[in-house]
Amino acid sequence: MNQTLLAQAKNRAAVFEEFLQIELDQEANASQLAFLDRGIENSPYQAELSNYPIYLEQKPMDFSPYPNRGKVPKINTTYLNFLDPEILQACVCVGRFIDDQFQTIWMIKNALESVQFRTTTKIIAGLNILSQVNTKFPDAKIGNWVFRDPQGRKPDFSFVDAMADIVSYRRKIATSNALSGMLKRFESRSGLERWLIKITGNQNLEFRGDYGEDAFIQNPRLVDAKSQKVLLSAVEDAPRGQNLLSAYDLTRIISMVGWHYHLTPEAQLPG
Repeated sequence: MNQTLLAQAKNRAAVFEEFLQIELDQEANASQLAFLDRGIENSPYQAELSNYPIYLEQKPMDFSPYPNRGKVPKINTTYLNFLDPEILQACVCVGRFIDDQFQTIWMIKNALESVQFRTTTKIIAGLNILSQVNTKFPDAKIGNWVFRDPQGRKPDFSFVDAMADIVSYRRKIATSNALSGMLKRFESRSGLERWLIKITGNQNLEFRGDYGEDAFIQNPRLVDAKSQKVLLSAVEDAPRGQNLLSAYDLTRIISMVGWHYHLTPEAQLPG
């Protein structure tokens, strides 16, 4: 499908009118539906009918347990071959329970190729902060966490509000880019990169960049507003690199968030 057809497909009203006109042209009614009752004659898969017995003999998808942290799962490189050539990278993970065990299958298209995914990588530093704090202070409640400017030039604001600003671009506190750069100040650039590698197992990623703006607070602290305990402090800054991750890395991270309660402790995000 070329770009023109893709653009046309986004016009839902026009697509509806086109399908409606087909129904009118075919004089469709409740007894003769224009699409559901048209049979196989005009289907592009008509020639495949003779192959169905062979397809039915093929084994179903090969599911396996969700991998532990740091281990790249077995990845299928053929299931996504149907995707348009203009989709350069893709990764899909399907999960299901088999005998009460959570299992997955991973499908990729160039999904281990490191590229610039920009905004989609912004949640990673926030997850690192969650992991650090919950490991060190398991009783610290996230609703009490606030970012604090040691210089007092900016008022305190909550961790939750900062993350909401980052993913929504609402700018209640600051720009998404500036806040994302600030989140990266609580771990060295090399340390955050090593942490991510230990999570996904992809040894070829690079995660040492910011997002085009200076950090909203260059040397922030994360404080428990109720106890006034300092949970995390900024580390010494280092030269910036790039954020080059794979589609697999992003799928691995979001699947670990979404399926957290279904994963074994060895497979969960630490802390």
